[in-house]
Amino acid sequence: MDNSIKIFGLIIILFLNGCAQDKDVLIKSIKTVTGTAIEQVDEIIQDEIKRDFDDGAIDNQNSIVNFDKEGRVLRKMFFQSDLEVNFTQNYEYNNLGDVTLVSNFQDGNLVGKEYYKYDEYNRLFGVKTIEADGSVSNFTMVTYEDNNNTVITKYYKSDDFYSQGILQQTQIEKFDSNKNLIYRRVEFGEDMEVYQDRFKTYQYDSLNQLILIESYQKDMPESFINNGGREASYSKYQEEEFEYDEFGNVVKDFMFHDIAMLSKNYKYVYQYNDFGDWIKCVRYQNEIPMFITLRDISYY
Repeated sequence: MDNSIKIFGLIIILFLNGCAQDKDVLIKSIKTVTGTAIEQVDEIIQDEIKRDFDDGAIDNQNSIVNFDKEGRVLRKMFFQSDLEVNFTQNYEYNNLGDVTLVSNFQDGNLVGKEYYKYDEYNRLFGVKTIEADGSVSNFTMVTYEDNNNTVITKYYKSDDFYSQGILQQTQIEKFDSNKNLIYRRVEFGEDMEVYQDRFKTYQYDSLNQLILIESYQKDMPESFINNGGREASYSKYQEEEFEYDEFGNVVKDFMFHDIAMLSKNYKYVYQYNDFGDWIKCVRYQNEIPMFITLRDISYY
């Protein structure tokens, strides 16, 4: 099954890690720790351990991820600044290598399970989240159009009074012939006080590396009233550009918010191990070192 379509959690995350799973060695586990950066005379060191909630082009959650020899995630463990694991996810797969169950634990106690279901074409068509008490908290339904190049995902919140669930969000994604995401539109649903309609477009280089994200939102009602009753218009409010090194990792990330007229210029400097996997990443914002992410990688 094409992993560009079947995405765990139905979210695409730009996590470019120079992964050794494509090489002669196999990753067994990755421990990731992010902290604030302190600049000394000849080096930049990690200070207080914390997640960079401003986020960026790399996944910087403090975590330990275990893999099997097929490169599949077996377990994810997340921790805070005290380095004690407080949330764990265990993964199970079918004989085709598709995830079928994710069990979630908070402080060692089971808090819920996510069940993944597939259709006769082995496409993901539903995810159901069951709480520890057996109740359904939410579920997701997925449909496909245009020869699988368009994926429509509907997210529902379950409620005892609504057996069919309450539609919270609809996501429409389109992919190109290389299975790259090129369009994502999100509509918020029935129980949201304010209706929002936004979409993003994605562009890639000749290596299928994401180089540009443009974000659009629907104009306010008065603007399309003045539009003579024609179809609602959209305005671009943000764009983000990426550059990469020879390992395929993001080294520059420039973000500009058109409406607020604000920009953020990120730079990433990596240190690699002998297998070509990065083990240290210093993140700069406007040339100032802000965060350091360290990765301890073990191999089979």
